[in-house]
Amino acid sequence: MRTLFAPRAIPPKFKNEFPISLALRPKQLRAAAEESAFLIPAAAQLQLQYQGIRSPVRILHGKGDRLIEADQSRRLHEVLPSSVLHLVEDAGHMVTYADAAGIADAVAALALTAPVRTA
Repeated sequence: MRTLFAPRAIPPKFKNEFPISLALRPKQLRAAAEESAFLIPAAAQLQLQYQGIRSPVRILHGKGDRLIEADQSRRLHEVLPSSVLHLVEDAGHMVTYADAAGIADAVAALALTAPVRTA
């Protein structure tokens, strides 16, 4: 958990309320291992479709993320012409806990750029 939130501390509410015992159940551990095993081939397949994405995209990445390098977000940003990259200072992998306002702003910006459809 410390690695997920680093460089920040684990938020007290998360620390006190997250059911760690459920995350450590054998079925959950097996599911996480299977997900990891299929992640790289699935990502490689999805990568072939990046050029066809025309929707606006916001990419938020914690600069202190110890699980995924910021270069991955930078490369994604480079291949998605309608993307905006925001590297969040003093945030790790759980960027949602570090920059809730920035995420809300990104969602609001997407709402403003979404095409309006009429029936």
